[in-house]
Amino acid sequence: MATVMSSATAATAIVGEPTDIRRNPWIGYLSTINAGYQDCAATLVSPTRAITAAHCLGEDEYLTFGRQDRRQQRGVVVRFTTVWQDAVHDIAVLALDHPITGYRPLPLVEANDAALYAAGTPATALGWGDVEGSTELHQVTRPVTADSTCKDHFRNEFDPGTEFCTGGKDSCQGDSGGPVVAGGKLIGVIEGGDGCDVPGVHVELIALLDEIQPHLR
Repeated sequence: MATVMSSATAATAIVGEPTDIRRNPWIGYLSTINAGYQDCAATLVSPTRAITAAHCLGEDEYLTFGRQDRRQQRGVVVRFTTVWQDAVHDIAVLALDHPITGYRPLPLVEANDAALYAAGTPATALGWGDVEGSTELHQVTRPVTADSTCKDHFRNEFDPGTEFCTGGKDSCQGDSGGPVVAGGKLIGVIEGGDGCDVPGVHVELIALLDEIQPHLR
C-alpha cells in the first residue's frame, strides 16, 4: 500500500535548473485562492483533463497554464472538477471547465512502456518550489532508481507495485503533483520524499492505467 507523504515533505523544491515554460506547455500551476501560493502542479494530458496528486486538492482551486514564475499573474486560468481521486495511491484526475487551446498536452505513459521504469532511465521532474529564493519553473533530470534502493530507505512506506523512485544521493524531489517525464511521456506524479539526499518517490502511472483511463474520456 502506498503511503502519502506529508505536505511538508512532499513540497520539497526541485534542485535543478530553470526551464522555459514554453518548452513545457503541459505543466499547470495549481493554486488555492484562500491559501495563496501553493507548491503544487498538474499535468495536462488532453485538452480537458489533467493529472495531479490527490493530497494537493482542497477548496476553491484553479489551474494556470503558461506561468513561468509562480508569483506572476500571467497565463491562462481555468477552473476544474475532480472526476476521480485515489487517496491511497495519491493521484487524481481533473476535468477542466473548458478545453485548453494553445497548450500542448503531454502523452500519458502506455501499457507497453514498462522499459521507461528501468533503473538508470533518465527521468525529468518539474516544479515551482523555492530554490535559493527563486520562484520560477525548475527541472531536474535524475535516473530511475532500483526498487531495492527505495525499499532500503523507506521500508514499508514504499510500494514497488505502484511507486517508483528517481535520484539518490545529492538529488531532490519536485513539487507535489508535478510531472515526471521520460521518453516524452508522463510516467509519474511527484508524491514526496525525505529530503535532498535520498530518492524522490513518485506514483507509477503505468500501474494505475486501468483506473485512470476511464476518467480521461
